[in-house]
Amino acid sequence: MSIEASSLNPYSICDYVPLVAIDNFCDYVPIVSTVTNLIDLFQKIVVLPYLEEDTINNSHYYTHLDQKEFGRCLALLIPGTGNLIILIMDMWYDDYDFMLEDFRANNSLYNASPRLLNDHAFMLAAAEHNIRALPHASARLRNNHDFMLAAAQHNIWALQYASTRLKDNHAFMLAAAQHHIWALQYASVRLTNNHAFMLAAAQLDIRALQEASNRLTNNHAFMLAAAQHNIDTLHYARAGLKYNQDFMLAAAQLDIQALQYINGLIKDDHNFMLAAAQLDIRAFQYASARLRLEPNFLIAIAELNIQVYALVDQLLMNNIPFMLRAVTQNGLALQYGSARIRDYVAIVFAAVQQDPSSLQFASQRLFQTHQEGG
Repeated sequence: MSIEASSLNPYSICDYVPLVAIDNFCDYVPIVSTVTNLIDLFQKIVVLPYLEEDTINNSHYYTHLDQKEFGRCLALLIPGTGNLIILIMDMWYDDYDFMLEDFRANNSLYNASPRLLNDHAFMLAAAEHNIRALPHASARLRNNHDFMLAAAQHNIWALQYASTRLKDNHAFMLAAAQHHIWALQYASVRLTNNHAFMLAAAQLDIRALQEASNRLTNNHAFMLAAAQHNIDTLHYARAGLKYNQDFMLAAAQLDIQALQYINGLIKDDHNFMLAAAQLDIRAFQYASARLRLEPNFLIAIAELNIQVYALVDQLLMNNIPFMLRAVTQNGLALQYGSARIRDYVAIVFAAVQQDPSSLQFASQRLFQTHQEGG
């Protein structure tokens, strides 16, 4: 097994040496058990109190020492007699049904034999009753893909007890996320910073991006790839990207609704919003309130699509100077004017000059006047 240099510390190294198995075996060997249990007692009294809880929980060896009862250690200081007593007790506490009933009654596995703590079915049954059974599970089980996945399907919080290796395993964490997306809170830093993994997770549920690294949620290519699957992933983009006009325009090309996530300053940018409107006229509704009342901006957008006037504030569509500009550009803009505008001679005249067919949108009075005059 290869071990990363960063993982070689006085605590984690214990999990790469079968110290638990050796300690359990020595408990049945007279005299040797006296020595090993003196060491155990020393560590329980002098070492463990100064270790962080996470350090203990992440080390199978220190978890074993923490769970080993003082009474057992003291009994094993007596050669022969102590070993016999412990052997009898272990045989008693190695009974599957007895220990499972005992756990259901007392929520304690301190007396369970090492064999039971390494038994898939027993530990899964115990975990289904109370998830706190899992800290007692052997390192082999907490490092077992199928066991930890089965435990997580019953209770997603089981993953806090998974081994570091599993929390860093792409396939395992993705399988867990398929069951419940909050599994990703236990994923390793490496995985939450991995483009392919987080993209696959986001395709399961966009809420996965809550666990993505800042580097990814601030990455143009990653967030655009995520947005291709679901535009609402932009909710999790960093503020820097929402300020980035190139990025937001690229996102708008995927789905114009991307503009709901742009920064307020960009919503007030004439050139950006005009470029967005060239992609889809619906971009207009995401422009700032100021721009939506800005005559020059409206006239420019109407050049792209006259239907934008249907979205314009009616106060502006009742404004004579503005509507005169609008119909001069395109006579058909008359149809969006207020009743007052459509009955205003100068505006109707300008509209008809630009496009004779716009006469149909004039007021009934002016239409009849024109007909009679013609």
